[in-house]
Amino acid sequence: MPTLKRFTNCRIEIRSRDHMPPHFHVVMSDGRNCLVEIDSLEVFGEVKVFEIAEVIEWASNNKEQLMQEWKKWRP
Repeated sequence: MPTLKRFTNCRIEIRSRDHMPPHFHVVMSDGRNCLVEIDSLEVFGEVKVFEIAEVIEWASNNKEQLMQEWKKWRP
């Protein structure tokens, strides 16, 4: 699974053959992770929203790119 972008305390990935709805995974440097839906930016998992505020802001500004990557890795 490719890393799409790295941040100070985490990285984001889109995993091939993953389930719907379109989403990406946030993997924290301490091993915790969460899932973020691309359309709603709703966060599910072990990570609190305030911990990934930078990720959410970036994703909000890059939804089109995230959807293109989702389609690329999920043919």
